[in-house]
Amino acid sequence: MSCHSSTKGGGERGGAPTTVDLDNDGDVLRHADKIRSTVFGKGTMPPARPLDSCERAALETYLSTLEQGRCIPSCTGRVCGDDGCGGTCGTCKIGEECTAEGKCEAKVCTPDCDGKSCGSDGCGGSCGTCADGFACSAEQLCACETGNCGCTPDCDGKSCGPDGCDGTCGTCGNQQECDPDQKCAWQAKSYAADVAPIFAAKTCANGGCHARTNPQDGLDLSTASAGFAGMVDKHSHCAGKLLVNAGDVTGSYLVNKLTGQGMCSGARMPKNTTPLSPGQIDVVRAWIGSGAAP
Repeated sequence: MSCHSSTKGGGERGGAPTTVDLDNDGDVLRHADKIRSTVFGKGTMPPARPLDSCERAALETYLSTLEQGRCIPSCTGRVCGDDGCGGTCGTCKIGEECTAEGKCEAKVCTPDCDGKSCGSDGCGGSCGTCADGFACSAEQLCACETGNCGCTPDCDGKSCGPDGCDGTCGTCGNQQECDPDQKCAWQAKSYAADVAPIFAAKTCANGGCHARTNPQDGLDLSTASAGFAGMVDKHSHCAGKLLVNAGDVTGSYLVNKLTGQGMCSGARMPKNTTPLSPGQIDVVRAWIGSGAAP
């Protein structure tokens, strides 16, 4: 019935009256009686040849279906979406969505962060992250968890201890402790109790380079009193630097000789044996830093 189309005009209609268009089921239903008359009665439709018995039966079934109010799905040119009868013309693949025209197209995700400060944006991204002490709520807002979210840490001039907001201003190193002013201070050490035993264990004093008899560079470590007297406030081979400058770790050449760093001359001490461990060197640092007590 292509001649009966609203898109055809003049000679394209093949003599079909302009008052009878059959573009859709509604048109066919309105002209059902006329169709039966011209096809089944007069036999003048279609003009090319009469319909055979099978075609006539199919047409009658089609007309009867429309008249009984039954819906005929319409999926011509559609691969998805509504078929007009409560069914579907198909479904799209994952990552695609069905357009109003029944076409499957790649889904375009629009992030949704309106009124949100954290959590998912609905498109695999994030609306933001919360600062320390805050957590993302069900409403995707950053909410305080600790009760100190409005607190401003106070670490001005401090290197350790509490910051006033349940945090810390830092931690002290080995052989150090946090003093009342929240500064890292060396733990108090004495030469006799803490340092001399380290040198003795390394045979620096007894039978070593710094024994009582002819000690190297005149530094006698055979007794605690001799070792203390030979190092504290005594000039070293490094110009302008004392061997032990009480209270000044970096200004004491003894530390350079024990670590092997920043030496002016000679070899790392103790010589011809394993160096002091980092922990032992920290004890020496603490002794010097805390005032180099006897």
